[in-house]
Amino acid sequence: MQKKLYLIPGTMCNEKLWAYMLPHLDASLELVYLTIPLNKNFDELALHYKNIIGEEPVYLVGFSLGGYIATYFAMLYPERVAKLFVISNSPTSLPAKELHQRTNILKYAQTYGYHGMSRKKDSGFIR
Repeated sequence: MQKKLYLIPGTMCNEKLWAYMLPHLDASLELVYLTIPLNKNFDELALHYKNIIGEEPVYLVGFSLGGYIATYFAMLYPERVAKLFVISNSPTSLPAKELHQRTNILKYAQTYGYHGMSRKKDSGFIR
């Protein structure tokens, strides 16, 4: 039986996120790209993934927000996770400064809406 590697991306990410690591993975792995459904809380997300993953323990990788979700899933359903790998995340509380900044950003988005990342900010990312 082929081992499955379930991949949960971060905010504003999709399966392209994983492209650079693909050449470094064992060809025998079956990759399962999960998406993060909108309008679900962490309990609903965990149940959603539980239904997708099934009964056998799997290898689970989460990036950024996907790391929080993967960690939460593993806490609720440890029998479903053979190995957990979290990237660009730490399953701890946010520092007060970061929490304050995110609260302000959320208030701004609720007032003025969110229209995606600006071209200026996007140009700073490495491709």
